[in-house]
Amino acid sequence: MKAISYLQFDGRAEEALAFYEKALSATSVKMVRFGDFGQDSNAPLTEEEQNMIMESRIEFSGNTLMISDVP
Repeated sequence: MKAISYLQFDGRAEEALAFYEKALSATSVKMVRFGDFGQDSNAPLTEEEQNMIMESRIEFSGNTLMISDVP
């Protein structure tokens, strides 16, 4: 059975992504940061928030793990 899981972190998604990638012998498929989309003048992001992961996905043994930060 194939599993798709989604984990959210408070600024530590990159650390979690590296851990799970190694622990599960996974391949990193996608990673997008909040800053990759530029700034919204109505809701500007701090530099720390721009570096947070908006969306990432790794695959292992036919399963998918998605990880993101929640600013």
